[in-house]
Amino acid sequence: MTDGIRAICFDVYGTVVDYRPALIAALERFGATAGLAADWPAIADEWRASERVAMDTVNEIGHWRDLDALRAEGLRTVFGDHDLPEPSDAETAVLVGAWARGRPWPDVPAAMARLRERFLLATLSNSTITTLAAVSRHTGLVWDAVFSSAQAGAYKPAAAPYQRTLGWLAMDPAEVLLVAAHPYDLRAARGHGMRTAFVPRPLEYGPGRLAPTVEDGEVDLVADDFADLATRLGA
Repeated sequence: MTDGIRAICFDVYGTVVDYRPALIAALERFGATAGLAADWPAIADEWRASERVAMDTVNEIGHWRDLDALRAEGLRTVFGDHDLPEPSDAETAVLVGAWARGRPWPDVPAAMARLRERFLLATLSNSTITTLAAVSRHTGLVWDAVFSSAQAGAYKPAAAPYQRTLGWLAMDPAEVLLVAAHPYDLRAARGHGMRTAFVPRPLEYGPGRLAPTVEDGEVDLVADDFADLATRLGA
């Protein structure tokens, strides 16, 4: 089912990068400096959840706003929900910058090196180009191309990010595999003819949380982790 693949696109946050510890650490540093006590892991999780709502609103309205701006706005809203003082612009910028300080999941670096020997590797992320570049430099991840929803003016799972990426690659959709830990992303990609691989990340939302799953036959490939993915793809 994976014959003929020439390029692999990756969702980044949650799939390639474990962002949650970096967000919690940044919030805890902020709290310590400001003398504020709060359930910082819960705030990090609510902050993450808020961006999905904001992205869907952007898609519905059709007026583009980049993800860094949405994250800044969402952070202030979550702080207000917890009766915390609104962070200054400088403090907000530092906290939003924590999205660039996530680390790859442990199985990622070695497997990505294997995959790069055989396939073109690219991002297909809702994050901004600047943030993707920063997190790639921070993690040491190397991409052959960086594709973002910002270039398409709409957020996944809208059609434009997938269609534009396929156009930029100048490949048949069946030659492009999307790897993601989020079923909604894979369903959308499959709807545009792309091949799909699900890699579960049960700790993305923290311990004790239910992780997304896919139904039998919903994707082309289910891998245990990136090492298993590379093996299944012959890398």
